[in-house]
Amino acid sequence: MPSGSLPSADQLKRAAQILEGRYDLLKRNVKAAVGFRRPLKIQTYRGFGSAKDVRVSGRVLEDKPVHDPAEEDPWWRNLTAMYHHWQTDEVSGCRVACEFAGHRQTALSDEEGYFEFRFRPTRPLPTGVYHTATLSLPPQAIRQGGPVFATAFNLVPAADAGFGIISDMDDTVIRSYASNFWKIARLTLLKNARTRLPFEGVSAFYNALAAGPTGDWSRSPASLEPEDDPVAPPNPIYYVSSSAWNLYELFRVFLRVNGLPDGPILLRDMGVDSKQFVAGGHDHKLEKIERIMDSTGDLPFVLIGDSGQDDPKLYRDAVREYPGRVKAVYIRDVRDRTRFDVRRIAKEVSDEGVPMVLVPDTVAAANHAADLGLIAPRHLPGIREDRRGDRLDATGHAVERQETV
Repeated sequence: MPSGSLPSADQLKRAAQILEGRYDLLKRNVKAAVGFRRPLKIQTYRGFGSAKDVRVSGRVLEDKPVHDPAEEDPWWRNLTAMYHHWQTDEVSGCRVACEFAGHRQTALSDEEGYFEFRFRPTRPLPTGVYHTATLSLPPQAIRQGGPVFATAFNLVPAADAGFGIISDMDDTVIRSYASNFWKIARLTLLKNARTRLPFEGVSAFYNALAAGPTGDWSRSPASLEPEDDPVAPPNPIYYVSSSAWNLYELFRVFLRVNGLPDGPILLRDMGVDSKQFVAGGHDHKLEKIERIMDSTGDLPFVLIGDSGQDDPKLYRDAVREYPGRVKAVYIRDVRDRTRFDVRRIAKEVSDEGVPMVLVPDTVAAANHAADLGLIAPRHLPGIREDRRGDRLDATGHAVERQETV
């Protein structure tokens, strides 16, 4: 590199890989020197696919005890739990076995401990259900205790689904203040899955979308089992976020506790490996949306996001990349200074035949969805009540709910 010139992206990526690799090696050497070896675990993520093609993914980590969240947890306990979520000790080069639909594959975990399998069953899978995959580590990888097994749940949407839903998480479902670094940092570090707040009415609205225009479906009661048994709604829903995979369990439990439909949760690898150098959130989310839409044939989608970051641009790109596949786009209005640009993008998309609507709240989106025939009108009172119920104080008076940060 010539003197005085800036390093290229490839040079920065290589330097970051070297630094991260040396840090990981140092940690392993120190642990080996003092004889400190935790047992391993397989962290699985909900997968998805079609009747003929399914992906199963997860991560091999050292097994650290993490406290289950409770509403009464003090801030310091939440901080400790979040530290354990973030300070993961991934295990690279570990051979993982996966059995799915009568087939067996093995793969090595990558530099960050991640692995992915892709199965193409000889016979089409039943649709409208979650299929299970069984994962295991070989005996030589067992450090202490018994065998290591895990179950992954993988969604194959119903063949007669009317449409799918792709939703952002931060500031769309869960209050995050993603455009304010200090607020999102304090919420992430000092709250937990039971004390983070959803946006008013979002649970009832998403369940109405998942049920479709007939409305003949209701979600099972919320559960906080260590690993739930997800239920596939008539219309599949996928949650996509630029947050790190380290927050997967927080999001999974948050969705269950707040009664939202079960769906795959697609997050972002924040590490540095040979394939990426901390890719931008826009690129990551578009890639995930492309994977979802490519796996679902010609199924149309409803896209839901917020105005705080890149969702309007991202969804405009998706509309153009998949013509005829997007029924509507709903953008929650959370940021004043982006409103002009969002309205300009919304007009561009609407001029191309797809309504992109900037909405002040969930009820406005639900009213529009009912007019389009996406949800049953009889669900509207429940959505309004869900929103109102989230805004009542102890005396029963409506209030504007604010997250304490």
